[in-house]
Amino acid sequence: MKCIESIDYKFSFAISLQPPPDDVTNGVIKGYYIGYRISSTSEPYTFKQVEKSAESQQQATYITGLQPFTKYDIVVKAFNSAGAGPKSTKTVGVTLETAPPTSPVLQVTSTTKSSLDIKWEKDPKDKSAITEYTLHYKTDDGNWLQEGLSSDADKFTLRNLRCGTRYHLYMTASNSLGTGEPSEAVSARTRGAAPMSPQESAFIQPNSTSVTLNLGTWQSGGCPIRHFTVQYRSKYQNQWTTIPDKLDMPRDTFVVRHLSPDREYVVMVTAHSEAGLTQGEYSFRTLHASQAGIVATFLSFSVE
Repeated sequence: MKCIESIDYKFSFAISLQPPPDDVTNGVIKGYYIGYRISSTSEPYTFKQVEKSAESQQQATYITGLQPFTKYDIVVKAFNSAGAGPKSTKTVGVTLETAPPTSPVLQVTSTTKSSLDIKWEKDPKDKSAITEYTLHYKTDDGNWLQEGLSSDADKFTLRNLRCGTRYHLYMTASNSLGTGEPSEAVSARTRGAAPMSPQESAFIQPNSTSVTLNLGTWQSGGCPIRHFTVQYRSKYQNQWTTIPDKLDMPRDTFVVRHLSPDREYVVMVTAHSEAGLTQGEYSFRTLHASQAGIVATFLSFSVE
C-alpha cells in the first residue's frame, strides 16, 4: 500500500496500491484485500477485495461509505493462487468533515470597568475539528469588531473596553469547510455609570457679576469625567451663550464672568465620560452689591 488520502466530501479514502517486491511474493499477485476499521476499537477489519490491474503495477481504489470526520486504521493483504499473505503495516486516515461547525454557547462571566470575561462551550454533538473561534463585539453605537481566538481556548478576557458601556457579543466557529452560523448574541455592560450632578448649594456660588461653578463636586459614577461643557443665558431669553472651549479634567472650578448684577440666569453644565453624559440645569440670581443671599433652583437629568 503506497498511500491513503481523503477525497471529496463523501466520507471516502483513495487508496494507492503498489505490489510488494518480487522476492517476497511467492507467486503472481492476483489482487489485494483492503481492511479497514475505526481506530481505537477492537472490532475486526472489514475487507474489500480488489483485483490486480493488468495494465499497471501501481493502481488506485476507493473505500466508501465511511463515517464523517472519523479516524480509520487501514491494512492491505496481497493474495495469489495459494492464498493471502500477511497484513501490511497499519496506516491511519481521517475522513473529511461534513459541514462548518455548530456555533458555541457564549456566556459573560464577570466584568470590570474596562474588560469582560467570557467563556463558551462547544456543542457536544459537533465532532468537527475547529480551526478557529472568532469573537464579534460592538457597543450600541459602534461598528462590529472581531477578535480571533485559538481553537483550543474556551475562555477569554476582552480588554481595553469603555467604562460603563453596554457591549453586544456573539461567536462563530470555523473548520476546514468554512465558518458556521453565529451563536446567540449576548449583552453585558462594563462597570461604571454616567456622572452624577451635585446639589445646587454645593455647585453654584454667584457673585454680583460672575458665578463660580464647583466642578469638583460632581461624582464620576465610577468612570472618570473627561470634560465639561457649559452654556448659560438670561432666564427670560431663549438664546444660549456657549463657553467655546470644553473644560478638560482635572479641574476644580470654572468662573462664568461678565454677568449683570441682580439678574436671574440659567446655566447648563454637561459632564462627559465614557459611560455617557449628565446634564445639570441650574437657575440662580447674581447678587446685588449689598445682597448676601442666594435663590437657586435645580433640575438634573442623565443621558447614557
